Amino acid sequence: MRSHTSPAVSNTSHAFSAEVDGQAYYYFSTPSPLGVRLRVKARWDCVTDPNRYEVLTTLGPSNTTPPALSLADTKRTDKPYRWTMFGDMIKDATKATVIKQVDKEIRKFDVYDVESGKKVSPHNGSVYFNPYRNRWIAIFVQTGGKSSFLGEVWYAEADTPTGPWCYARKIVTHNKYSFYNPKHHSLFDKEHGRVIFLEGTYSHTFSGSIETATPRYDYNQIMYKLDLSDERMTLPVPVYEVRTANGRIAYMLRDKVEERGLWNDVEAIPFYAVEPGRAGDDLVPIYAVGTSQSGQSVLLTVEQPEPSTRPLFFALPPDKPQTDNPCVIVLYENHKNDSAERVYKPLCRIWKAPKAVQLLDSTAKPSSTR
Repeated sequence: MRSHTSPAVSNTSHAFSAEVDGQAYYYFSTPSPLGVRLRVKARWDCVTDPNRYEVLTTLGPSNTTPPALSLADTKRTDKPYRWTMFGDMIKDATKATVIKQVDKEIRKFDVYDVESGKKVSPHNGSVYFNPYRNRWIAIFVQTGGKSSFLGEVWYAEADTPTGPWCYARKIVTHNKYSFYNPKHHSLFDKEHGRVIFLEGTYSHTFSGSIETATPRYDYNQIMYKLDLSDERMTLPVPVYEVRTANGRIAYMLRDKVEERGLWNDVEAIPFYAVEPGRAGDDLVPIYAVGTSQSGQSVLLTVEQPEPSTRPLFFALPPDKPQTDNPCVIVLYENHKNDSAERVYKPLCRIWKAPKAVQLLDSTAKPSSTR
């Protein structure tokens, strides 16, 4: 299913299936995979009625649906994001005005190159749930890339379809050649999603010239194969700050938050790190032990407290040579020395969380039918 003229936004990309409380939905990556903000119930009467499409937005009535979890600067936003029907949004405003406001709101979300820390401007692509990674994965093309204006293809992952989309890795580059509107063909996945296939339009248009066009291949569809088990496909994942039942702060990755049903208790994403099982030899394990002096938060350490204790996450060693990546920062361990003075000791190097709003749609689950 594909929509070129969404009723509630100026542009959409490929649709994908999800389920919310047992109800089938179509979600749309709009206007790029890093902006999944549109959905509609998978029913004919809803799909054919523009007013019944729902937008994840701060705009419109505040009495529609419960707010989604939105995080900004480690705090919840003043104006909560809600799934709001387009028909409710245009009761007090024109359709053109609402679309303009929604498009402006979507641009608040950023994605970064995991290698350089530079911002990447997504164009179009696709989002699908990947059982091998147990995450939603995005394949998208960059606009304004260095090698080609519209030919650099990127890969990103998120814990929910709406985010947080933060770090991405370039997987395909084209020298002065376009490869636009890439799409992950999930039906072709192999080995439970370990191997995926992506296709796009290969053309000199936008990035090259007719003189450099590839004979017989120009303006054709080309498919690539990608192995997600390759260690180069490892990306840092969100480390969530969660308020537990006893009022203390704990750090958890997605699997623990999901297992314990604590999505509504997530207060922030303080940083990103590598999950256990994906770490290479160049990373160090970080463990969660005890509580801080105030008793309000968990302490992190490189020392394994018990032989059976598993690492909370992996990170770059603190003594790793400085990098030009501004997104890689030092995480400090604080404790008291013999004189009871507080000492801050470099613990590891992690990937910082952007200050942009981060949205979590934990109610959306992978569709039971693909």
